[in-house]
Amino acid sequence: MEPKDEPGFRTAAAVALAALAIALLFSTALAAAEKENDSAATETLGLGSLSPLMQAAAQEKAKAGTAPATHDWHIFAMAGVSGYNLNGKLPGRFQQYREVPRGFFLSALDLDYLNKDSPWLLSLDATEVRERDQRIVAEAWRVGKSRTRIYWDEIPNFISNSPTLYKQTAPGVLQVSPSIRSTLETALGGPDANPQPLGPVFVPQAFFDAIRKEIAVAPVIEIGTRRETGLFSQSWTPTDMVEIHFQAGEIRKHGTIPFGAATFARQNLFPTPPAGVPCAGRPATISPCDGTWEALGAELPAPIDWRTEQLSGGIGLRGKIWMVGLDYDYQHFRDPVNGLTYDNWFRVTDRAGNAPGSAVGRERFARSTVAYPPSHEFHNVILRAGFDLPQESQLRGVFSWSKVRQNDAFLPYSLNTAMSAAGPGLAGFDLTNTANLPRQSLDGNIRTINENYAFVTRAVKPMTFRLQYRYEDLDNNSPVITFPGFTRFGESHWVTALDYYGVPIRNRPESYTKHDINASARFDAGRMFSTTLEYQFERWNRTLRTVPRSDEHTGRIHIDVTPTSALAFRADYRYSDRKPNTYLTQPLVFNPNLGVPEPVGGPGWEVIRGPNGGPLTPLNPNIELEFNQLRKYDVGPRQRHEGVGTVDYRLGKAATLSGSFRYVRDDYVKIPSTIAADYSNLLYGLLYDETWDASAEFSVTPGERTMLFINYTREQDRYGYLSMGNLITAFVVNRDPCCSQYPIRNSWERHNRTTLDSLQFGANYATPGDTWVFDVSYALSFSVEKTRTFNPFPPILDNSPRTSAVYPYPDVTDRFQELLVSVTRKFSKALEVGVQYRYE
Repeated sequence: MEPKDEPGFRTAAAVALAALAIALLFSTALAAAEKENDSAATETLGLGSLSPLMQAAAQEKAKAGTAPATHDWHIFAMAGVSGYNLNGKLPGRFQQYREVPRGFFLSALDLDYLNKDSPWLLSLDATEVRERDQRIVAEAWRVGKSRTRIYWDEIPNFISNSPTLYKQTAPGVLQVSPSIRSTLETALGGPDANPQPLGPVFVPQAFFDAIRKEIAVAPVIEIGTRRETGLFSQSWTPTDMVEIHFQAGEIRKHGTIPFGAATFARQNLFPTPPAGVPCAGRPATISPCDGTWEALGAELPAPIDWRTEQLSGGIGLRGKIWMVGLDYDYQHFRDPVNGLTYDNWFRVTDRAGNAPGSAVGRERFARSTVAYPPSHEFHNVILRAGFDLPQESQLRGVFSWSKVRQNDAFLPYSLNTAMSAAGPGLAGFDLTNTANLPRQSLDGNIRTINENYAFVTRAVKPMTFRLQYRYEDLDNNSPVITFPGFTRFGESHWVTALDYYGVPIRNRPESYTKHDINASARFDAGRMFSTTLEYQFERWNRTLRTVPRSDEHTGRIHIDVTPTSALAFRADYRYSDRKPNTYLTQPLVFNPNLGVPEPVGGPGWEVIRGPNGGPLTPLNPNIELEFNQLRKYDVGPRQRHEGVGTVDYRLGKAATLSGSFRYVRDDYVKIPSTIAADYSNLLYGLLYDETWDASAEFSVTPGERTMLFINYTREQDRYGYLSMGNLITAFVVNRDPCCSQYPIRNSWERHNRTTLDSLQFGANYATPGDTWVFDVSYALSFSVEKTRTFNPFPPILDNSPRTSAVYPYPDVTDRFQELLVSVTRKFSKALEVGVQYRYE
């Protein structure tokens, strides 16, 4: 595996690099400031140009009747000692996105330079110094002229410390000792063993003993990543009309991620009748019994070192009533290994599936490979312009052109030397040789155009009218590649287009255009009331999707009411209706007697073999091979209701009561109340998605130095969908499978509801002069998730008890609480000491 970074060296290097850059930046700026002070620069700096921190410092000195010194440094540091006790079986979430140190810590360091006689402002802000989630920002700002910024940020994502048999022997290569793999292969019966029936019950005990022995002595590695961002930015304003900016940097994500590489195995072994005996008392001529399923494979500790280089710059010109700007952005994502090659824990000998296409003998390769995200380049050019028109009117526009390209080399079909391709013209086809690929790389090329234009006017008072048009055009110019076939199910066998009803195996470079028109009018009826009416129209045009075009209409009303200075009310409601012009589906055939001669048959859809061996009705090669009654939620019909309401009420000068409510519901396909002779309205997919939350908060400030608050929130998320357990009968590899069946009686419906209740309260008290400050807060949240599933059209078919029957899900509860107490003592303006206790 990749050597683990030494925290001291890593953070010291980061801090040293930042310190060197800051020193150079500050020394240059200070030298310039000294020179301008010595030459009695005439520029005057107003408080309105300063940061809030510097404004407060200057105002404090002004109140004290003293002017800032020639060099006025403001330094703030928060340091201390911390410790914690961690309990729990899976404590990874405690430090998943942060680092809580044991011992000395420096959680904040702010250093600011302000001189009333100089236009230079200098600042250094650092948080969580020398920790995995540290951030350092340094700035040198010559007000009105130039600004330099150096930014360093780290974000961890810790998952676990886990033992593994894998060892990284080369970049992108994970290997397991051949002796270990040989031992495990032997424990499973040898290189040619085909365990049948499947399942751990039939795996020898010696295999489990060998696994436990090796895991007990395996090295432990950290599963997790770190994202490090370093940026340098510079801007210049040589005149009031010209602004130039530039930024360069890199984002690096490195570490070890869990990467699933597996397949499934299925055998018709339920309820496991003897040879020649029918299943569940059915005639022997009926299709096989329901399947037994098993997951095969491993979760890989995949090492990554991904880098994204960034470079951007631009220029802006501004006049009295106009502005124009041009920007360019470049990004280069680099993955140095282009993928991961890994050993199979349980094999040292390559074997193919036995027999071809069956569930016996899957995942029997000795070595395999998986692809990482491809390296690619991104270019983006943005042109923006704006004009101020008479009658309080404005016109703004943005035009953006971008292109992304990638040309990573393709990986071979397989590394399994025992695999052989079958099909017309594939005799002697070497699957391990990339020369047999139809292309060596994709040469992917996607061009995107975005346009956004807006006109706003208050020519007719008291109305504000806005008209906006947005356009997006994504053109995928990647070539269409037709493959002779591919390996599947753990590289156990080779399949061709014959296995997919003659539909070619090829990529689908999808493209689309989107038009969006928005018009709104706001009416202000004095200080007490205002309302906004809005209409939006959106149209999508797509290629190679099930919905070529869809239109969506949206209406919105927004109301603000302030009857008194103590009461404010706001309400917002939005309704949307999306309708596709058509929904393209594969021509499956509806059969009112699907399943006959089952004891209890039923209607459904299926693919019927024609007289030439192929499907009776040729399938559409330009859309996905999916169930014809399924509707995708991102392109299918949808109705949306969205509402928001808030109220704020001040109870005198010391107390405030506020509340809010938000509701969003999307309705997709609907289930008819009765099943009629026409089943075209019985659609499958997501039925609805609903979320709402309500909160109330009460805060009181009985005195200038005391504050108390309490907050309660309740959230609920619900969704439901209708699905089906389909069947495939008489499947034969490398020929048309006959036939996919979708029986209505094998439908099942699921509804999920998750509720979250959160309560939080706290208090703050400060003695005169803020000599002592006391803070205490407590938060408690409690969530419950319930899942209910049932068969809406019982009974299911006799040969589908595992494919379509529903099982009860347990209710899931999750409780979280946090107590936070802190006490701070101020000894002087320059020194504060405090203690904090946190319980989670």
